[in-house]
Amino acid sequence: MKTYWARGLSNDKTWKLSGSSGQIHSFNIKFEH
Repeated sequence: MKTYWARGLSNDKTWKLSGSSGQIHSFNIKFEH
C-alpha cells in the first residue's frame, strides 16, 4: 500500500492520495490560476 503526499501552494494545504486504490481519501488544496 503506497501513500503519496503532496503539498499545495498554500500554507498547510495538503492532500493525501493512495496509489493502491487510486482514490483521494482527504484533500484540502487550493487551485489558483
